[in-house]
Amino acid sequence: MANDKEVETSSKDGNKSDVSNPLFIHHFDHPGMVLKTDPDEFSLWQRCNDMIISWILNSLDHDIADSVIYSDTAHDIWEDLKECLSQSNVPRIFQIERDIASLTQDQMSVAAHYTRLKGLWDELASYSDVPTYTCAAMKDHADERNRVMQFLMGLNDSYDAARGQILLMQPLPSIPNIYSLISQKEKQRQLGTPRTTLEPVAIVVCQHRGS
Repeated sequence: MANDKEVETSSKDGNKSDVSNPLFIHHFDHPGMVLKTDPDEFSLWQRCNDMIISWILNSLDHDIADSVIYSDTAHDIWEDLKECLSQSNVPRIFQIERDIASLTQDQMSVAAHYTRLKGLWDELASYSDVPTYTCAAMKDHADERNRVMQFLMGLNDSYDAARGQILLMQPLPSIPNIYSLISQKEKQRQLGTPRTTLEPVAIVVCQHRGS
């Protein structure tokens, strides 16, 4: 028993002198001492943060820079600028959606109609936030189908037969293939070629999709 007490006492004394022990008190420690709370890499982060702030301020208009010059971090500056300068895209998105819904071929060629519609699609996509989908392939398929419908709905009534046959195809051809198909019909009309069915061309389109 005496030996056990001696070992325990020795262990306690050893802990008191072990500088790696979290309970060790150095003779320089005192109640008024300020503890260091900064992480080891804080100085590196601070230097990087100051550099980015300098880049941002130097790239801003002088009046705008004055409004964020006292921000502590680059993140604070970005958030401040985003809140003050960002504008809602909803009105423009609404305008594009309305333009797409009302766009018809009229006197335009098929190429001009398709180019105009594709430009609206691309601009609308640039305004869209990136959503989270469980299946990206399903979203892409739905977007492609919507574009097919929009393109076909905008064609002149003279393409009713072609439009009807395309809508019966399973699966629906892609937008580029449908555009190529309608362009061929347009050229046939311009050359005065007798009106034919879409069956041969439709077979080619479907074979192209499967290759």
